[in-house]
Amino acid sequence: MPSTEPVVTTKRTDVTKKKTAAKKKPVVKKTAAKRATNTSVAKKTTTKKSTSKKSTIKRAATKAAAVPPQGPRVFGIVATGAPVVAIIRRGPSDWCQVARLHLDTQSFESGAWFRGRLFPQKCDLSPDGRWLAYSAEKIGAEWAAGETYNAVSRLPWLHALAAWETGTTNTRGIHFVERGGSFQLEHPVIGDLSPFLKGRLALTEPLQFAVEQRRGWKESPTSPPRSKGGPWDEKRAASIEKARPGSENTIALRAAGSFAAFRSLPTEQHEADYELVVDGKSTLLPGVQWADWSPTGQLIVATDLGAIELHDGDRAPTDSPLFCVELAKMKPYPAAAPPEARRW
Repeated sequence: MPSTEPVVTTKRTDVTKKKTAAKKKPVVKKTAAKRATNTSVAKKTTTKKSTSKKSTIKRAATKAAAVPPQGPRVFGIVATGAPVVAIIRRGPSDWCQVARLHLDTQSFESGAWFRGRLFPQKCDLSPDGRWLAYSAEKIGAEWAAGETYNAVSRLPWLHALAAWETGTTNTRGIHFVERGGSFQLEHPVIGDLSPFLKGRLALTEPLQFAVEQRRGWKESPTSPPRSKGGPWDEKRAASIEKARPGSENTIALRAAGSFAAFRSLPTEQHEADYELVVDGKSTLLPGVQWADWSPTGQLIVATDLGAIELHDGDRAPTDSPLFCVELAKMKPYPAAAPPEARRW
């Protein structure tokens, strides 16, 4: 049976160091007057460099004080038919964590730690919250799916029950659809699809906020049309909105920013703006890198410091959330998927 876990191999390379004989520099005698002049110039240069260095340190300190400390990047995918949220966390360094948030019991379940990359906006969660469709990159992986692939696993684990080779990260992810949807997938190169998932997975079309738009978010009237976005929809500044469940459109969330739209631009980590709109008046949610509504109307947020919080949805988040788990305090702890996550 083919492997359902990517295996990494490391190749050794012998390096031969070459030694080069050092050349002696010619000695040039200087007159006393010339030495005195050079000493004076050297002192002025040293003073100038010292002043410049102090100014640079001062500017760096001021900049560091202005930017709050950042935790891991966090993204959530809310199940459309169950009180479950898939949590995808990146950091520290090249580690990713997958977890499950139970909204009904307000509990958190950590799962896989993956030394590679996951692409959140190319992922999806089944309506019942059981299955995770994900897009991954594992450099050095040697298995039939290669280093870059799409796969389906049982949340919160990444054991591939089915996987498809993509060959590049410049590709689309996969998502769950109603039976008979378009863009159906070919047979996986690893594993097989469960009978009840056959015909219910599709390739994702390039679109900003792809995960959110499958979960009731709508593009704002001010967003440029999709035709302006280019083949990968990266050339426009889209914003999206979602009304709070049961609020009759009097309370809504609004999101904007290219990092929020794609979740894969490391140079634009802070470009994720979330606003709470109440009776037409918007309030910026500071320190929030992701937010969405629970099915019952509670506000779920991921903070810049790496915490998942649950709040009452009728007002902006306070210092006293209903529930909080601090992901930033968790360290990588890779473990094999349990037996129940290795079968459909």
